[in-house]
Parts: sequence; C-alpha cells; structure tokens
Amino acid sequence: MMSDLSLEPGPQEAGAVCDCCGARSTTVHGFVYRGGDAFAVYYAGWSQQHPERGVTIAIATGEWAEDSRPEDRTSIGLEARSTRTEIQFSVVGPRQSPWGETSLFGKMLSRERAMASPSLKLTFEVAELIVRADPRVRAGLGAS
Repeated sequence: MMSDLSLEPGPQEAGAVCDCCGARSTTVHGFVYRGGDAFAVYYAGWSQQHPERGVTIAIATGEWAEDSRPEDRTSIGLEARSTRTEIQFSVVGPRQSPWGETSLFGKMLSRERAMASPSLKLTFEVAELIVRADPRVRAGLGAS
C-alpha cells in the first residue's frame, strides 16, 4: 500500500430509484491525493436494500490540472463485496457501471483493457484506501 496516498471524502447524494423495490441508492464521491497532489477521483454507489450487490466503484487516475481533459485520465470500474474476512474487488466494464462514461472521467476502460492496464495495480491500491478511509463506503459494504 502506498503510504503517500490520502483521501478526502466529497459530498453524498441520493442516487437512482431501484426498479425492483423503489428504494433510493446512495452515491458518494471523493478525492485521492498522492504526496499532497490531486491524483484520483472516485464515485461509489450502493443500495441498503440490496447488500448482496455490494458497492460499485469508479476510479479515475491521471492528470487533474485545470487544463487537463478526460483523455488525460484512466477510468476503471470495480465492484466491491464484503465477506466475513475480507473485501473482494472485481473489475467491471462500462456497461456494468453507472459511470461508464462521464464528462469528468471520460470513457471507462473495458474489463479486458482494464485487466491489461498498467494503471490497474494502482487502481486497486486506491480502492483499498477508499474502503479503509471512507466510512460511508465501509458502511455500504456492511464492513466494520
């Protein structure tokens, strides 16, 4: 784990209404810094009514300067699930993510491209930090 990564939680929003139960999902986002510089932005979403679905996470790493563009970043989608002993992550493609293409992140990598990306290892490190340091995401996973 990179010790020079730090997290700043951003706002929490009410997400979409679930088609099957009518409950609202929860969406949060936040910022990750590396050595004090902007490094990654994340979105995470879940429904308390469907804990079996875990938490969907989108992480974009790369350039965040004022003149940077979405093409300067790499966006990878993950699903996180809590077991009795650990948090398990799996890579998902843009069709499995509510953030498959956004104006901030750009187009998310396909699962195949993400699995081969040099950014994947760092994305997992950021995901572990999110689960550890954002209490909202931990609560969404039912983790203590």
